[in-house]
Amino acid sequence: MDLERVKSESARLGLWAHVATVGADGDPDVVPVHPCWQGDTIWFMTGATSVKARNIAHHSNVAMHWQVTEAGDGLEVW
Repeated sequence: MDLERVKSESARLGLWAHVATVGADGDPDVVPVHPCWQGDTIWFMTGATSVKARNIAHHSNVAMHWQVTEAGDGLEVW
């Protein structure tokens, strides 16, 4: 999927997404975030010493998925 479609679909799906990271020990961590796009860059806030920040500092690859319902109980495959 190209970036323009990702941006369009994420805007359609709503405010909340989840970021999956991997810690230095190899354990996964998934947390909700409220991302925003600025051009082709996606931003979300986190504390400088949070698990999420430490994981991203160690492994910069992350995965994101957007909730398809407000309750977060749906699934949509792109």
